[in-house]
Amino acid sequence: MQSYPSTCPCQINPTAETADAPLSYQDCCKPYHDAFYNDEVDKADGIKAETAERLMRTRYSAFALVKPEYIVKTTMPAQQALLDVAAIESWAKETDWAGLEIVEHTPKLGKRHAQVEFKA
Repeated sequence: MQSYPSTCPCQINPTAETADAPLSYQDCCKPYHDAFYNDEVDKADGIKAETAERLMRTRYSAFALVKPEYIVKTTMPAQQALLDVAAIESWAKETDWAGLEIVEHTPKLGKRHAQVEFKA
């Protein structure tokens, strides 16, 4: 049985009331990651990040937990073939993932674009 961190690497705190109790990985990013690793979800039709901020958080957690396939599958399809999964995995393992801070999230920059400013 795989062990998961007690607190999700993205440190999401959905409300001020839970600021002192960050969500566990199982209650935060794990459902998003599992949707992409589930054989029944071949084209990522399962759980998808609802916002650019949520996507950034799930990607940060994927880096911290060394899930390079999730990084590839959540990259624009036209760019996926250009990514080196082994290099992403190596870099993720060698990096100290100390935390993620969302500085600003602009959900609507245009019809299909959003923006997330973050510090990792």
